[in-house]
Amino acid sequence: MDFSYSDKSLLLQHQLIDFYEANIIPRWAEWQTAIKREDNSRPGFVSELRAKVKAQGLWNLALPDLQSDEPGTRLSNLEYAPLAE
Repeated sequence: MDFSYSDKSLLLQHQLIDFYEANIIPRWAEWQTAIKREDNSRPGFVSELRAKVKAQGLWNLALPDLQSDEPGTRLSNLEYAPLAE
């Protein structure tokens, strides 16, 4: 069996890394502060990040049975595995 990454998976790997470096890492300290709060509320930037990730097509990547009107990318387990890593 061929376990090579598909072109689609490789492209998404690069997009995820870029998104993480541009949007997640810069907010790490803010996230750490937020999760220590006693009210367990989500930091305000989480909604912003969710909207950005959806707009870039990086939402619901591991759901191969999505309907055409549902947001997400229908990846096989083999395509999704390196993205989850």
